Amino acid sequence: MKPIVLLLAACALSLPLASHAQVDKIDSDKAKDALQKLLGEVKDAADKATKKSSDKESEDAFWERSKDHLTMDRVQYSKKATRGLAVMDAEIQGLADTDAPVSVRDYFKLRVESLKLNLAYCREEFAKLEALATEEEFRSRQRFFDRNLAYLSDHLVATMKEAGH
Repeated sequence: MKPIVLLLAACALSLPLASHAQVDKIDSDKAKDALQKLLGEVKDAADKATKKSSDKESEDAFWERSKDHLTMDRVQYSKKATRGLAVMDAEIQGLADTDAPVSVRDYFKLRVESLKLNLAYCREEFAKLEALATEEEFRSRQRFFDRNLAYLSDHLVATMKEAGH
């Protein structure tokens, strides 16, 4: 009877040890999962920070271009803006005529149509800009026009990338 009691006692003592080892294993798995989740979140945060940094650099580049345009004389600025509008018109027309697989999709056609409308709006704004009499009015409206032109350019580039151009 004594060996059976000892055997039962040994089994009884080993059960808590076995379950304790299982608890440690479960806690270890939870810790690994939490660590993986944390690393994923850190990576996402780093990606967002990089994107915000590149957006900031884009804004800085826009500001530098705007400062250059603000110091440029009206005639030179008008020539540069006219050339920019003509180039964007040709690129938009190229997107409209493209045979890329994405060009048959309705949303892409709508994007190209949106680019055409935005270009028409920029042309109207440019005509208003050139009609201004004073230098102060011209420079004030010029910043607005530059912003619209940069917006059009950014969306044109994104659409061209989508089409594979």
